[in-house]
Amino acid sequence: MENSGYLLMNVAKKLRYQLNQELHRQNLTAAQWAVLQQVTRFEHLHTPCRVVDLVATLGMDKPTAADIVQRLIGMNLLERTRSALDKRAFDLTLTDAGNTAVVQAATTSDHVLAQFSAALTPTEQDQFSKLLQKLNEVNY
Repeated sequence: MENSGYLLMNVAKKLRYQLNQELHRQNLTAAQWAVLQQVTRFEHLHTPCRVVDLVATLGMDKPTAADIVQRLIGMNLLERTRSALDKRAFDLTLTDAGNTAVVQAATTSDHVLAQFSAALTPTEQDQFSKLLQKLNEVNY
């Protein structure tokens, strides 16, 4: 049996590839969608989101995160405003188009995951989802 860590990375790579293929139809990449998802998450927590937060939560380096944010601003999916708490910092928020893109990308992601995991029974899919959520929560 192969190493579980390797298997997890390999499955994630294949899933990310398929997701990128589908998101491309929406003019998004998986990395851009991940940024939009994180900004959404921060907004739901009523917490300002900054590039440094994206670096920490997504494991990106700062130049990559900043470049993705710039592209999303150029696509009118994100806005950057000066922070009320720290005049040196900028807060990121979704535009109306950004909110729409998040919903559409989430639907696309659900569809890709359903196709990707079709070999699993519904019970196995549910168990897998719960295990991933648990690992995500305890390692956040």
